[in-house]
Amino acid sequence: MSRSTFATHTARVNDTQLAYTDEGQGRAVVLLHGHGYDRSMWDAQIPVLVDQGWRVVTPDLRGFGESEVTPGIVYTEEFAADVIALLDHLGLDSVVLVGFSMAGQVALQIVATHPERVAALIVNDTVPHAEDVAGRRRRHVGADGILTGGMPAYADRVL
Repeated sequence: MSRSTFATHTARVNDTQLAYTDEGQGRAVVLLHGHGYDRSMWDAQIPVLVDQGWRVVTPDLRGFGESEVTPGIVYTEEFAADVIALLDHLGLDSVVLVGFSMAGQVALQIVATHPERVAALIVNDTVPHAEDVAGRRRRHVGADGILTGGMPAYADRVL
């Protein structure tokens, strides 16, 4: 597991302990990582955005990075509810929301259920619909590969 080079904060939201980074001041941008990654994927972007006057929040989604792993399947709606609860915890009414891959779907869910919380949306490498059976199967095979070969093997295969 990678670890962010920035200070780790935690918040208990929806009965789950989430780890997150919170750097800078100003208008908030929330960067959501993709499946198989954690908030450390954004470490290079944080200082650039902070230098430009942004407050940057990068959570580890439930079950990833330093956030608590919960039993069973976690659905997009649950990830989205966790992000909204974290925004509430941080006192952030409206943010620029960035979602990569799986988290693009989480970001789209947030826009659908809480449009007033999103001032701007950026999604990358995602699709606007739920995964089909083949997509879920590929993701589960990928997760199994992480358990057996670790993140470096998974990253090599994905890239």
